[in-house]
Amino acid sequence: MLNEEELLTKVIETEERSKSNTHRLNHMEKEYGELGKSIHRMATAVEVLATEQKHSTDEQRKMRETMSETANRVASLEIAPSKQAKKIRDEIIKQSIGMILGTLIGAIFALILQ
Repeated sequence: MLNEEELLTKVIETEERSKSNTHRLNHMEKEYGELGKSIHRMATAVEVLATEQKHSTDEQRKMRETMSETANRVASLEIAPSKQAKKIRDEIIKQSIGMILGTLIGAIFALILQ
């Protein structure tokens, strides 16, 4: 069995250890509290980045669609003059043939009627 002096020493040692442990726990709570805040800030930053990335991806998709539409319009505009030129050429050929045939028929009728 412990005598009074040994018992007092044990109580003092226990109190000192308790104070030390309390101090360590307070320090750890403070550090982990800061760590928790840091983790929360990081999670918020990641969420903001993800939102911005989604917005950026949507904008890129819209730009690709717009560029594709523009390319199609440009291609149509490039083709349109050649179609128009073909129509004009065909019309000139028809008119020329009609004029030549009209002249020949007119000349033939003029020869026949003389």
